[in-house]
Amino acid sequence: AMPLLDVTLAAGLRPETKEELRAALCGDMAALIGIDPRFIAVLFKELPPGDMSEQGSFTEVYLSVGRPLAFKEALVKFVAEDINRVTGWPACKANVLIHDLQHGSVAAGGKILNRSGTAAEAAMKDGAK
Repeated sequence: AMPLLDVTLAAGLRPETKEELRAALCGDMAALIGIDPRFIAVLFKELPPGDMSEQGSFTEVYLSVGRPLAFKEALVKFVAEDINRVTGWPACKANVLIHDLQHGSVAAGGKILNRSGTAAEAAMKDGAK
């Protein structure tokens, strides 16, 4: 399945800042997994003043099941660092929730994707659709 990062931040980021953050997150995720960044989706949600928790930003990451703890630790670290570097939001307030998606629980183009994460990523590396 295509990795997806769903980032919730306080409203007010300029479009160029969002694009810089998107590029940083995609680049780091691509380097971690070893796939082309174009196969990584980043979505932004902005909350109006007063709706943002004091705990900080919140990023949900959706990945194929079976990632080792070291992978998840590296993921959490780069998300926090990218958010801090690009937006100035403190890294210690960049919260991350990782969703391990079971095989067959993701669809694209109206079809259920049943391949394992590593098989799907191998196909992405080869440019398969």
